[in-house]
Amino acid sequence: MSDADGAYYGEAIGWDDLLDPGERILWQGRPERGFSLRPFRPIQMLFGAGMMGFALLWMAMASWITAGIDQNGPFALFPYFGLIFLFAGAWNAGLSLIWAHVLRQRSVYSLSTQRAFIATSVPLMGRRLKSWPIDQGSVLELDDSQPGHVWFAKSYVDTKHGSQTRRVGFERLAEPRKVYGLMRQIKRGAA
Repeated sequence: MSDADGAYYGEAIGWDDLLDPGERILWQGRPERGFSLRPFRPIQMLFGAGMMGFALLWMAMASWITAGIDQNGPFALFPYFGLIFLFAGAWNAGLSLIWAHVLRQRSVYSLSTQRAFIATSVPLMGRRLKSWPIDQGSVLELDDSQPGHVWFAKSYVDTKHGSQTRRVGFERLAEPRKVYGLMRQIKRGAA
């Protein structure tokens, strides 16, 4: 983490207001640079590509059908309804991966003696800070690849077909074993 990042996310965050009495920061870091195909969902990507193809066909055919009609009337807007499906298809086909990359690159991870923090700062969305307790009930998972990941919580996202479980953690770490070790110490109450 560079000095500029530390000044922006470290002292400038005002940890004194956010930490419980006796709680202190043990570690701070950022995801490694580089693009990742996480979360890779090939079926969703194929569905998204098909949806984009349908949307482009819709817009082309609707433009062709409405070409001879008065361009100032309501039918002139008919081809543009395909833009909704084009965007939804693009999101499923790969735009969601780009968004996940942007979020990771604008994130800073912090680990205290009691909690894990993920701070994000995205233009037009502002700064956000989320925290998850690390205690004896926390299920920790280490992905020791390079760059590695340490998962420490789950979130549940409502979908049209029920809900979906997503892992929460520090992604694309240069030293995942070090962070995992610190979390294990916190879990045991030794930190």
